[in-house]
Amino acid sequence: SEALADRINDSQARLVITADGGWRRGKVSPLKPNVDYAVANTPSVEHVLVAKRTGQPVDWAEGRDVWWDDIVPRQEAACEPERMDSEDMLY
Repeated sequence: SEALADRINDSQARLVITADGGWRRGKVSPLKPNVDYAVANTPSVEHVLVAKRTGQPVDWAEGRDVWWDDIVPRQEAACEPERMDSEDMLY
């Protein structure tokens, strides 16, 4: 969680994409709780986009958290890329 918070703060990310959980060694590994902990220390984050993968219950921050299935299907299929110079920093 601390490494994630550091990366978010370095990039000043406004959105974090995660899932409710993942699978590790045949068992569910919760992902959203780690993101919630990291986001508590990252003032730039406005929204957390959560994909339903394992179906486990998750804590929810109204106004911040949104389900992937509620947002992504409504988006345009094409997205114009941001033009950048070859000298621009990648990260």
